[in-house]
This record gives sequence, C-alpha cells and structure tokens, in this order.
Amino acid sequence: MDEQLWAGVWWIPGETGEHTGILRLQRDGSTSLELVGGFDPMDTFQSETGTEIVGSRLFPLIHGIAEGKKITLLGSIPVMSRGGFMSPRFQRVQPNQALVGVHLESREETVFESAYLWVENMTAWMQQPNLIRPFEYPSTDIYAAQLAKTEPQSITVDGWTYVVEMVRRDFRHSQTRGGEALEGGVEAVIHVTAPEPAGLQAFNSVTLEFMDFLTLASGEASGLYKAEYVLAERETWTDPRVDPPVENERSTYVENYGRRVFSARPDEKAPDLHYYRFTARDLSFVEAYPAWLRIRRQASDACNVYFGLDYSPPGFTETRLFSVATVVESLHASLFGDAGAPHDSTTVQELRNKVKAALADEDADLRDLALRGLKPGPTYAERARYLASRPASEALALLIPDISTWAKRLTRARNGLAHEAGKGITEDAFELEWDSRAVVALALMAELGLGDGVQLKAAQDSLARPR
Repeated sequence: MDEQLWAGVWWIPGETGEHTGILRLQRDGSTSLELVGGFDPMDTFQSETGTEIVGSRLFPLIHGIAEGKKITLLGSIPVMSRGGFMSPRFQRVQPNQALVGVHLESREETVFESAYLWVENMTAWMQQPNLIRPFEYPSTDIYAAQLAKTEPQSITVDGWTYVVEMVRRDFRHSQTRGGEALEGGVEAVIHVTAPEPAGLQAFNSVTLEFMDFLTLASGEASGLYKAEYVLAERETWTDPRVDPPVENERSTYVENYGRRVFSARPDEKAPDLHYYRFTARDLSFVEAYPAWLRIRRQASDACNVYFGLDYSPPGFTETRLFSVATVVESLHASLFGDAGAPHDSTTVQELRNKVKAALADEDADLRDLALRGLKPGPTYAERARYLASRPASEALALLIPDISTWAKRLTRARNGLAHEAGKGITEDAFELEWDSRAVVALALMAELGLGDGVQLKAAQDSLARPR
C-alpha cells in the first residue's frame, strides 16, 4: 500500500484543546496531518501593550490517538492554515517524523530496546542460498522451487548486537482471469539491539552506518525503506480464555516514518550482482561489519560527506569535486594521522628551533616567513598519495596510472576552489571527481580487508570511468 490513512484525535502535550484529523503516511516516509480546526500557528508573547506576534510557530511534539493506536509526531511545521486568525478552521501540518505505537515526551527519551531495519540491496548482498530451484534435465514434468531456511548471522560491537536474518515469505496462491500463480520470496532484515534503552538519535546513527556500508558494497545509494522500533517496556495482557486469568507480557512495536536522507525504491530492479563492488561471499557479514563500524566511526566526518554525494541529487561538478577533495584529506587524517609525511614531527620541530635561533635577531615577520613551510605533518598532496597507496596496486593502476600526477591535479583543483574561486580547476573536473571518488572507495575496501582480486574486480566492473 503506497499510502496509509490514520483518522483520529490530535493534541499538543501541555496545551488545552484537541482536533480531529487524518494523518497520511507515504511509503517513501513522507507524512502530513490534516486537521479540522488546528493549532495556533502564531508565536506570540504578552507585553505591556498586549499580545504581540513574533513569527510563525513550530510544533516540536504532537500526540494523537488514531484507530486505537498511540502516535507521536516530531518536528512538525504548519504549511497551511485556513480561516480564522489565531484559530484555524483547517490546517495542514508536515511532521519530520511519525512514530506509530508510542507517545514520546521528547526526541531524546530513551525508551527503545531495539530496531528492525530494512535497507535496499541487503538481500542481494548477503548471497544466502534461500531460493532453490531443483532442475532435472531433460525432465520437465514438474517445475519446483523451495524457500530454504538459513541461520541468522550475529555480531556484537561496543555492547550493541547486530543480527541479520533472511525472512521467508511463504508461497501465496493468486488467481486472475488469465491464469493463476504461486509466489514466494525472501527479504533480509537487520535486528539491532542496544546494550541499554536508547533514544531515536542512537538508532538513526546505527541506520545511517548500515546504509553507508551497503552503498559502498553495491555501488549505488541504498536507502532505508522500513523501520520498526521495539519498546524496552513490555506491555501486559490477560488471555480471557484462561481461567484463572494469567498476566502475560509482549513487546510493543513502533513503526517509524519520516523524511530520510535518501528516498528508497525497494520495488525497482536491483543492480546486477556483477556490478556489486563486493558481497558477503567476498567477506562475510561477521567479518566485514565490525571492521566497517571501526572505520565509519573513526572517520565519521569524511564518510558523512562521501556518502552524502551518493544520497544527494547531482549538483555542480565543482561542488562535488571540492567535497571529494576534502574527503581525501579528512579520511587520511582520521585513519592514518601523519602517515606519509617525509619527516616526523620531532625532526620538523628541531629544525624549526634551529631556524628560530639562527634568525633570532631578525624581524618577526621574516622569521614567520621562513618558518611558514616548516610545519609538522604531511601536505595535502602527501596525504592524497598515501591514501592512494593503500588499495591493491593493480586495481588502482587501472583507474589512475600515475598517482603523483593525480595528487597534483587534485591539490591544484582543491586549492583553486577553496582560495581562488575555481581559478585552478581543470577542464576535466568531472573525470578528476570520478577518479577521486573511486580512490576513496578502493581505500575503504582495502581497510575492510578485501583482497586484491576483489578490489581489481570492483575497479574493472564498477569504479572505472566510462571511456
């Protein structure tokens, strides 16, 4: 179903008055609430002269009861109010996030025990033998298919548990005017459990880390298309069929809808497996994901910018080139520190002290000029060359025949964009941006522990620039 409608009663906690209305939840995560009446959209305060309006009002928190379900709307904006100055007769509100199944008091409230996440390209990446079609040649008397069960794969990192499971959808029979069919399937889901009850932001971060991992692996943006949270507090219920009554506990599941960094398209055809940079056959989930979390968290700023280029709509080439140029520097600094510098910081400091002593009688400006080039740590070009030295040499050579030339071009373009409004940018900015993003992808794959052959295949089939 592309749209869900939730009719109910809505109110702002701590304020009087409630309104009937319909919440619309789209499959892509977008939400809107249409109210009969509405909340006061004006931000006002009482002064000596009376009530003064200071601007439009936002609604950080809205609660509702719709069809027996508790619903929380977070970060809502009134996009249209009609009729009545401070008491609308109709209002449309656009929430940033909708949670069906709970009343939260704030976004920071730590009430969630775990989350089930469905992310694009996860099923194909796992490469599990769930779908089996026995075939006996040349007999075609019976066509058969099986949905086999596979064991979940589990890891624990920093107290958080990650379990990937292949969920089977049993065969269903359907009949049309033209024929009938049996249809079944399998879908991967990751169940993430916190060491103690956590808030929305913690699970949002976990979700983004997993999206980035699958984006790196598949070579295309991989978005979240479904999320369910589990409340830490259990719900109690009594079975009326049992005498005497026995109190039972069950988990409460909360559906999460909202604006996402990337709109998933789970019903579209998946990329051909041939174009995946790597799959679980190359490095299993149990091996790859702990390494990925270490890299992703150690280089969070670089990864945010790098994968943001995949999630965001295409923009100006110069902007994207500058972004990936900053990623190269940030990724190197985060993962490798000062590696690649021709001299260690102690040697550089000793030389600076000698220059200071030799120029002690000179003007301070002259001393600063002499010391300007004597700084510890690698230059930008040295960072770029070191990062490019991490992947398999054969794979990198397929993309960039001359690392030194690439590093010089990227340095010139980065400095030109940052300091001279693009003066130093080359005419082949698109090619330079493409190649630089490929270097980052290979460097991340190398840090994950993927072998030379896997990197070479990725360079040939996925990362190579169209010629």
